[in-house]
Amino acid sequence: MSQAQIRRSPRRREGPGILVPVLALAALAGCRGERTLSLTSTPLGAEVRLDDELVGATPVEVPIDHYGTRRLTMYRAGSRLYSEPLDLKAPWWTYFPVDIFTEILNPIRINDRQAFHVDLLPATGEEADPVTASFIEEAIRVRSESRARAAAMEQEGKPPGGPAAATTAVAEPDQPRP
Repeated sequence: MSQAQIRRSPRRREGPGILVPVLALAALAGCRGERTLSLTSTPLGAEVRLDDELVGATPVEVPIDHYGTRRLTMYRAGSRLYSEPLDLKAPWWTYFPVDIFTEILNPIRINDRQAFHVDLLPATGEEADPVTASFIEEAIRVRSESRARAAAMEQEGKPPGGPAAATTAVAEPDQPRP
């Protein structure tokens, strides 16, 4: 071997050769952090629904699949129903391009735990609040007017099957038809 060949062998290009395995190991070591939503209530034991899906009774931890506005509903016998939108905000480290490092290349797991507490109010025994009561009164009024129109059309001898007849059939399902 010549002196020139001996000198070249120690100066191999080791930079890129080492960088690729190091990045591969970092990618394997890194993993997505846990994203959980902790739901509690006072009193305990309320049935919890998230987006109309039963997830358990309080206290309960639910994995967060996606962020954004979700519908949270809680109910317990003897308490008023709680149903409100719940805004789950994504942390800064879940946005692109930061998430490439925090979720793939970072060997340290980053967790997002969000908590939400509801104080359920006791049931009062009231039938309905004023807005609901006025809505029910309006529905009863419209229904009685529809029945009156249907009866008037029958007396005039108009053939059944029009809109009034369909309304009558829906409004009175438990009464026998003539």
